Formats: sequence, C-alpha cells, structure tokens
Amino acid sequence: MKAISDLRAALNTESFYIEQFNYSKSKRILFVNPQLSSRNLYQILIPYYELLSHSDFCSAITNGIRTYNEKDIDLEIGEEEIKWATHIDFPFTTKNLIPIFTRIKSINEDAILCYWLDYDFYNISESHPMYKETVENLENIESNCFYTDKIFVDNVYLQKSIQANLGKRFMEVYEQRGYEVYSQISVIPFMFDTDILLSN
Repeated sequence: MKAISDLRAALNTESFYIEQFNYSKSKRILFVNPQLSSRNLYQILIPYYELLSHSDFCSAITNGIRTYNEKDIDLEIGEEEIKWATHIDFPFTTKNLIPIFTRIKSINEDAILCYWLDYDFYNISESHPMYKETVENLENIESNCFYTDKIFVDNVYLQKSIQANLGKRFMEVYEQRGYEVYSQISVIPFMFDTDILLSN
C-alpha cells in the first residue's frame, strides 16, 4: 500500500515525527515500532489511520516501521512520548517487556499498556516457524501478559485458550512468585469494524 510506504518514509523525517505529538485529544494511542507484515497491517497500521479520523482519538508511531525481515523490536521510547500517551500498544514479541513496562508506569502511571498475541503459544506445533523461540521464551511471554493492562487477540478461540492456560499457569507458578494479574483479554478481529476498535 502506497499510504504505508509514504508513512514509513515520513516517520524518518524529524518534522513529521515530532508533529505526531502536537495533538492532544482525550485518547492518545502510541504504537511501538510495528513491522511491515500482514498481522501488523491489521493490528496497528490500519487502526493508526482509522483513529486519526475520530474527534476523540489521535495516534502516533514511535521508532518507525520495521521491514518484514527485521525481527527485533526497538523498545527505546522517549519520556515525552510516554507522558503524551494514554495507551501504548506493543506488537507481539518474545522479549521480556517488564523493564519497559515498569519504566512507562514510573513516568506515566495512567498509561494503559496493550500487548498483541499473534498465536496460541500454549498449543504450538513443532513445525511452527516460532516454535523454538516460543518454547525458549515462554516465561517472557507469560510475564508480559500478566503485567500488561490489555491483551489483544484476533479471535474468540485464541482468547479462550489463552485465558484458560494463563489462569492455570498463574495458579501453578506465578502466584507463588508474588505476581499479580492486571490484564484483560480483548478480541479485535482482523476484519474489525470501527465500533470494535474504538471500544477496546
């Protein structure tokens, strides 16, 4: 899509990047370093444009847009960006996000942290391209889920599986470690309508 390639180029210019944060509406959504992939197109890039057309919302993207081959998410978020945002939206990653979550809350305790799950990491086939990385980083993913405010998935079946398995793992492992659960799981289907997007 030309609009996405134009946006990617614009984000590399200082004037456009700074201008994103000049808007102050009641809900300000900061999307963190999305990727040029089909999932991030529907999860982040289309919502980014959709939110710009609503009077109560404004949106911004930090750290640019990664190419499809760039796997590592850039988590360097400036203090002013954190203060600006009411919601901070993270694409799926197996990295441990607790340090950045903690830093965000220390700067802006009212910021709502959002974390996307791309697949059922509890029922993952050995043939899945993310199998090895998922198994090796399972506790990172689980901890991210427990510490975020909102978990987003794209279908009800994934929501039910994650809910059940996370609950079980919390009781078996994380409760003894003193963890608390802050998150709720919301479904935003890829073919969403505006009402679904705005309500979450």
